[in-house]
Amino acid sequence: MKVTVEGIVFHKHVVLCIISGSCVNADDMATGTNTEKQCRTVLLLTRASTEMMRGVITKHVSMSGQSLDDFLKSNSNKITHNSKGKKRKFTQMEDILLPAGGTNINEWELNVLCFVITDVCVVQPAIADSVDGLKEIRNKLYHAADLSDEEYSDLSEAIEKHTLTCCQTLNDVSLTERVVRVIESLKQDILSYKEYEEYTNILKSWKESDKCIEDKLEELSIGKQKRHIFLSFFRTSEQNDDLLLSRKYVNGYGLTDLITALYMLMAQW
Repeated sequence: MKVTVEGIVFHKHVVLCIISGSCVNADDMATGTNTEKQCRTVLLLTRASTEMMRGVITKHVSMSGQSLDDFLKSNSNKITHNSKGKKRKFTQMEDILLPAGGTNINEWELNVLCFVITDVCVVQPAIADSVDGLKEIRNKLYHAADLSDEEYSDLSEAIEKHTLTCCQTLNDVSLTERVVRVIESLKQDILSYKEYEEYTNILKSWKESDKCIEDKLEELSIGKQKRHIFLSFFRTSEQNDDLLLSRKYVNGYGLTDLITALYMLMAQW
């Protein structure tokens, strides 16, 4: 489709991009396209689950009788050290959670919220399992070239299930209602250009996060091949079939090499 504006012929996606300030191709925004399905799923994950996770953390902190900053400071060792008591070489969480002027939970991205719930708070097993499930979905979405109708349905249902499981475990009616509104909106409403831009920015943020890890591995003097092996592990879940996929992905590296690369990073984490 072409549009003529004051005698100049434009393709439709150029006109719509000019109007919206977006670089998203309008053809990709048609209902049912792979981009539209992936956008809905990524926004469902980031909006619904972040709303839920903020609720989980806020309730956990309120039960401690502390402010958020005081709670994080009192648990600073969990932020700065790993479960084995070793100082973390990756300081991203420390920079975000323990800044001099205090932190803002509304600015935390998905990976930060997951970290606080799984590594700092002590939550019910159902919540911990659901948060782990959401982290796995994040990795699948980031590395999925496109989504089939079946994958879109399965991932959307899994996000909804994990998110609502946490709300129900907390027995927080208000939080549940807020999350349900987010879910229903993303299921039914037509996506705007701003939402496509939000989706694009989320993927960019995830990519930058991966780049940060690669840079840190370089700094730790882990060879290029070893970094590649580890990242194939990092981007998959702990399921057995994903382990086999990782082995195939690195083209023949033996299991010993893979485990060695993994432990090289774990020792520094």
